Formats: sequence, structure tokens, C-alpha cells
Amino acid sequence: CVIWDLGPHDISVLLFWLNAEPVSVNARGSCYIQKNIEDVAFLTIEFSNEIIAHLHLSWLSPCKLRRVTIVGSKKMIVYPIFGNSKILLFEKI
Repeated sequence: CVIWDLGPHDISVLLFWLNAEPVSVNARGSCYIQKNIEDVAFLTIEFSNEIIAHLHLSWLSPCKLRRVTIVGSKKMIVYPIFGNSKILLFEKI
């Protein structure tokens, strides 16, 4: 399953950054290439401090990238996990 392959690193980084345990996790996956093997999945992880994380995991995506977007009350940051892309900071409107 794509969750077990691509998800552990992203979840580990998320738990480290937030220093919090999830209060609920919702996962939904679909099998497109092989029966009974999810190759696309969406996870929503909720924390008690009103933080929600959403992960999109896919073996099928033509764009192989890992990116974290953090939305705050005043600004938003886009943080590329791999590659030479720059960290982007946006003012919220």
C-alpha cells in the first residue's frame, strides 16, 4: 500500500514539527493498477490544538515531489522536502 511506502517519512516529520499526537486519522485509498493494492491515498490527521494535516500519497503521480504547505493565521509557507527549490513565504490575504 502506498501509505506504508510513502507515508512514514511525512508522518514522522509532521509529528516531530508539531510535537503532538494525533486525536484522529482518516485514510482513503484507491487501487488503479493492481487489485487490492492502493496506489493513491489521502490522509487527514487531526490534532487537539486545532491543527489539521492533509497528505496526498501516490505512486502514479507524474510529478515526484515532496512539499509541505503550512497555513497560519498571518502567513503561509511552502517548504520543499527534497530538491533545490526555495522556501516560499506568502502573506495571507
